[in-house]
Amino acid sequence: MNGHDQMRQAFQSQYADRYRTPEPLVAIRLSLLNRLHRYQSALERHILAYMSIYQVQRLSDRARTRIEKGLQEEHRLEDAYYWEALRDLLQDAQRTIPYPCPDEPAESRVTWALDALMESQQKAVSAANDALTNPDGIEPGSTLRAVKWAVDEMLVHAEAALRESRKGAEEALAGIKACSERILERVEDQSRIPRRNVSEVTAPTGMRFKGAEVLLENRTDRNSASIVPEDPSRRRSNAFGVFRTS
Repeated sequence: MNGHDQMRQAFQSQYADRYRTPEPLVAIRLSLLNRLHRYQSALERHILAYMSIYQVQRLSDRARTRIEKGLQEEHRLEDAYYWEALRDLLQDAQRTIPYPCPDEPAESRVTWALDALMESQQKAVSAANDALTNPDGIEPGSTLRAVKWAVDEMLVHAEAALRESRKGAEEALAGIKACSERILERVEDQSRIPRRNVSEVTAPTGMRFKGAEVLLENRTDRNSASIVPEDPSRRRSNAFGVFRTS
């Protein structure tokens, strides 16, 4: 075996694996993985919104129960503590509303439902504040009925927001399933493609192998090359001796 054959085998064994067909996962288009990530983010967003809106619905139910007791026992309406407790419930609901919903498009159905929910909540809090700040200038029964009307609206819009967020989560889940199936199909299809034989490997040294031939680029055969004498002009001396210039 001559020097050419030895060098060819050495380079092939070292670099052949590096230039083979990529693994199946690498061959998957990046757009599929990005689409899967978007579906996953949408699923998480809708689930978190659903949980928050459900809590708003519970707080609104508690507020309506307190309102109904006040309408049945009107002497409660003369107590500032009653209005403070009612306002606190409504403000807790406001802090729980996921508004604006992060990363949710402004034209989405979830955003529309949350807009309506926030508007009704602000009406309810405003009416409760009027009863606290100006108790002599209002009629407690009428004010409480105005609060009840706003809370009833809150419950309607909360139900709509729950329905839309649940629908969005289901759509995102379906997208995750479809995208995952597409990715798995691509992996299986790619795994059926046989690995490419190493017919041409380019080594970092600038030597190219093509089949059994060895083509040397701008190099001489090491086995037959003669020693080239060193150019004296490349040597320079100084006070410490002689050193070689580049």
